[in-house]
Amino acid sequence: RQASDIALFFGVPAVLAAVSVIFHSNLKADVVNGILTAASIFVGLLLSLLMLVLSFAQRKQEEVPSSARRDLLKEVHANISFSVLVSLAIVVIALLALAFLKAFENEGQTRSTPPVFTFLLVYLGTNFVLTILMVLKRMHNLMVVELDSSRPCSSRTERTPYSLTR
Repeated sequence: RQASDIALFFGVPAVLAAVSVIFHSNLKADVVNGILTAASIFVGLLLSLLMLVLSFAQRKQEEVPSSARRDLLKEVHANISFSVLVSLAIVVIALLALAFLKAFENEGQTRSTPPVFTFLLVYLGTNFVLTILMVLKRMHNLMVVELDSSRPCSSRTERTPYSLTR
């Protein structure tokens, strides 16, 4: 399973980025500007989500199996932190790509990003989307555990966060 996760989260983005470079699908300035805006917004949203996870971690609930809950909180925290780093990398690369494009725009040329910027933005963007989907899945599992733990013990089903990943 770990090899398939590595292939999904790092191999698939690399293949998509390579295909975009091979077929000369370079990005124009307005596309890079949109990517920059979206990544900047996601940094703020993900930092807020980290605070939500911290508030879950600080809650003391004896009814919840502590090791399963703790493991799920650690995984969610790691995924969100990685998403923040990827989003910050996208912001930096998009800023560099825009600076490059603006430098040539001053000379009267309309250009698209060079292959290295295209590769990096497509790779990181694809990785980011896949990681956000994993964060969404794990946040759903965490919410189920939290809501399930708030019910009285007699009405609670026997589930762990890992049984929800089927």
